[in-house]
Amino acid sequence: MHEVTGHAREGSPQWLDDHFLDAATIVVSELVTNALSHVGDDGGTATLALDLRDGLLHLSVRDGSVVVPRMRSARLDDTGGRGLSIVEQLSTRWGTETHEDGKRVFADLPVRTRRAAGPRPA
Repeated sequence: MHEVTGHAREGSPQWLDDHFLDAATIVVSELVTNALSHVGDDGGTATLALDLRDGLLHLSVRDGSVVVPRMRSARLDDTGGRGLSIVEQLSTRWGTETHEDGKRVFADLPVRTRRAAGPRPA
């Protein structure tokens, strides 16, 4: 997983805000982890797509599973079950589209840029 999120972060433009990159990295990790848990060890694949347009970073993961992710209420001692809640908190919109050959789970994050260095107001 570190390799996937590392490549996504390394390939990002330098003008993107660090907090935005942290949020995007977390969402990528959650979506990819969820997809990989559904395709299992049977040789299935998951494909990550990132699209930057209209002030949004559109992240999506497509896999061959027909199992649609759902929000869960995790207990304090649960080690999982919080991923989609985190995605919902960090994104402006998320959802699932089913297809004949599986599904696509997506999330949109508003792009935040670094502030330009310049004189501070007096």
